[in-house]
Amino acid sequence: MMSNTLSTEKPSPTPSGKPVDAATTCSALRIPTRPRCHRCQRYITIDTHADDDLWEEVIGERFGPGYICADCFTRAADERLIEWEGRLKLVPISLAAQMKIQAQVSSQNQLVLDQE
Repeated sequence: MMSNTLSTEKPSPTPSGKPVDAATTCSALRIPTRPRCHRCQRYITIDTHADDDLWEEVIGERFGPGYICADCFTRAADERLIEWEGRLKLVPISLAAQMKIQAQVSSQNQLVLDQE
């Protein structure tokens, strides 16, 4: 019969004999998701690539604040009456491509865990 109380036993060591470190294990198993827009917090499915001058003109800082989706970037440019045609590259990020990236990261994470 199983007990409903929490075990106070120490966790089992890894195959290499090292104790399990939950923080390291969790960070190693972390799978990236699509980036989120810094402004609207939606997942970015179309990434914006702008040269540094256009980015600074529209966003107001050269290297920040993070990812900005195409909708928020073009809206900010339009609000400032900045012409962005021909100066902005829009790059779609498909779910299929994202799943390939996640599979590669998962494989790499497994290799790291196997080496411990």
